[in-house]
Amino acid sequence: PAIQKLQQSRIVRCHAHVLAHLAITDSSTITMKPSLIATAAIIGALRGLNLHSVSSEQICDLTGAAPSTVEYLVMLTEKLLENYTTNVNHSLQCFDSYPTP
Repeated sequence: PAIQKLQQSRIVRCHAHVLAHLAITDSSTITMKPSLIATAAIIGALRGLNLHSVSSEQICDLTGAAPSTVEYLVMLTEKLLENYTTNVNHSLQCFDSYPTP
């Protein structure tokens, strides 16, 4: 069980890093505190991985973040991730259409 929790925490951390990086590239987050972005990234990662061991409210309480602001950021990062993956998939399809030598 301890090894499984360690693996889960690494996966959550990796997903949270991706979400945080996506969030900081968007101009609408420029005035947001880094702690809000980090909180939203952790919550988004937990949701995306279907890990519900800790509630969003508990994480917001720990960080002192306003739940409504965090929820907005979670939705924003999910949308950014969706747009990013759509663009990557489109680029890969275009690349696949090139003839091979």
